[in-house]
Amino acid sequence: YIIFTHVLHHLTSYTAQEELLKVCYNKLKPGGSLVILEVSRSPIWKFLISSIADRILYPFEKINFRSVENLKSQLNKFKFNVEVVPVDKGSVFSHILFLAKKI
Repeated sequence: YIIFTHVLHHLTSYTAQEELLKVCYNKLKPGGSLVILEVSRSPIWKFLISSIADRILYPFEKINFRSVENLKSQLNKFKFNVEVVPVDKGSVFSHILFLAKKI
């Protein structure tokens, strides 16, 4: 397993995100799992709260949020089988979980 909790959107660019995903793919054995907890852009009010929290906690960083569809597409390009699970119920934050298994 490789597990990321709120990592990708703090990387300096979308290219840096893709490079990290490629490294993870190369490190995992077939059937290995990459678990990613990130911020979803919906519902919009939860995304705004999540975005404001990040901007307060990390005021000098560029935050690189991806849409759920975009991140899932990136993972599919690296030959991951991806399950997307919303985990924002009961929270004011728009958390989303990506369960990616190397094919």
